[in-house]
Amino acid sequence: MSAQTRLAELRGYLRLNTSGTFADLDRLSIILEDGLRLRVSDGDLATAYRRQMMKVIANAFAGVLATLFICSSPHRVDAHTVEFARICFSPGRPSQLETSADMEELLDQEQMGGLLGSLRALKENPLLGVKVVGYADKDECRPRECVKLSLRRAKIVFDWLLDHGVPVEQLRGPSGESTDWPLDSGETEDGRALNRRVQLEPYSLRGGGSR
Repeated sequence: MSAQTRLAELRGYLRLNTSGTFADLDRLSIILEDGLRLRVSDGDLATAYRRQMMKVIANAFAGVLATLFICSSPHRVDAHTVEFARICFSPGRPSQLETSADMEELLDQEQMGGLLGSLRALKENPLLGVKVVGYADKDECRPRECVKLSLRRAKIVFDWLLDHGVPVEQLRGPSGESTDWPLDSGETEDGRALNRRVQLEPYSLRGGGSR
């Protein structure tokens, strides 16, 4: 199969699964088409291309990943099989003065896409709830401040979901776990970013679950 054919199929797949909602589709196409012209010997350029391509693909699919299982079976949602996207923040954010109205400034495109995907999942599935839990990285704050920061992260996501129409009955929390339960040792910036997160932990409301 030619590279051009693969590109055409990928474009069709993205349109089918995103319903045209991702602005990055045309940008993704341009990047992929440019990449087809790269020679293997263009080592540094090829590496830079691959990194850029993966970032854009991640942006395009961020919202889809949060609702993958739900979209395939909307009437049989199982909280045990749904995995929501983690929402990762910059060091020290949000500040004490920032609110849910500042969310688009706080999150990059990939993280915002994941949050929007979670919003769609919750609004389309009223029997699915989430516990909103915030975390911090040990290198971004002192212990006492890390407790407050992790709670601010959870609260701003909690408030944002409420502001965008998720019923309070579908939400638990917010709660902050400080630097407990890190996902990474934090030796690299990518690892530390994983620790500066909010997790949406799904649960089912079918049994009359409550907050």
